[in-house]
Order: sequence, then structure tokens, then C-alpha cells
Amino acid sequence: MKNRILSGIVGFLLTWGIVLGFFAQSAADDFYLHEGADYQSSEAYDGPFVAQTLYWSYSPQGPFRSSYAPQQLSGVVCPAARDSLQLRGYWTGRLNADGSCGPGGDPHFVTVGNFLNFLSGSGGKP
Repeated sequence: MKNRILSGIVGFLLTWGIVLGFFAQSAADDFYLHEGADYQSSEAYDGPFVAQTLYWSYSPQGPFRSSYAPQQLSGVVCPAARDSLQLRGYWTGRLNADGSCGPGGDPHFVTVGNFLNFLSGSGGKP
């Protein structure tokens, strides 16, 4: 009886973990700039965000926080994150405080301020 209850609890937790993980991942995957989007990482966009500062959120829709470590794009040493942030302005994943690639788990939506300025100023829609 004890094993049966334990099996039920484990099954329940696994099922909900998969369901919640699916929705969390799909929220990050839903953020995609269509091919016609004009974001150019080499261009400086005016706005309230500091261009090379990193901002993060649990969701592509925000709210975005600036209290991320590392605080600047120059501190990112994780190749996948650095390349995506430099080219597209955003990345989905986790970073360690030293800027290296972080552990798996709930991904953060990380952007540079310049990208947020682009979205707020140009009317670009995710």
C-alpha cells in the first residue's frame, strides 16, 4: 500500500512537471521576430534601457529586470549566449554569475538593453 501511494505521488509529480515544462518552454519559443524585423545589433536604438546592459525575465513578455550577473554583455563568456545576444539581441537559457553557460532548468529570457529599446521604439512585435 505504501509503495502504491508513493508511485501515485511520483506519477502525479512527473505528469505535472512535464506539462508545466512544456508550457514554460513554449512561452520562450513563442518569442520569434519574423524575417522582416529590422533589428540590427550594430545600430544604437534610443530608449530607456542601457544598450549593453543585460536584462532578464522569466517570460519574453517581461517584466525585465536589470539585476543579472553578469551585468554587461562584455561579461558573457558562454559562446551560445554571447553569439545570440550579439547577433539577435536576446537568448533563452541560464548563465552563471561569471558569464559561463549555466545549468539547465527554468530558462531565463535574457536580452541586451539595445534590443528592448528597439522593441519599444520601433513597434517590433514578438
